[in-house]
Amino acid sequence: MNSLGTYILINAFINFLFGYKTDCTQDMGRPCTVYLTPDEDAYQELFLSSVDCMNKIVHGIGLMENETNRDVIEKENENIKKFVGEDEIVS
Repeated sequence: MNSLGTYILINAFINFLFGYKTDCTQDMGRPCTVYLTPDEDAYQELFLSSVDCMNKIVHGIGLMENETNRDVIEKENENIKKFVGEDEIVS
């Protein structure tokens, strides 16, 4: 299975099992977004642990669990969109 298919499958399972807010549709051929908050285990444990360590250090990716500053969270989202691609996520 290609990486995009794996990514979509993981997102679908997260959405189904944990009830996270997503923009996923029935069309599994299209990428979708899973919305997480900094205090959720899926963000802290699953997502951050799957991002390449050098990418986290160089681009400052990763929020503290208690982060509530909207500007900091928006900057994090921009960094993730710019610097974390399918090929950046490691298992």
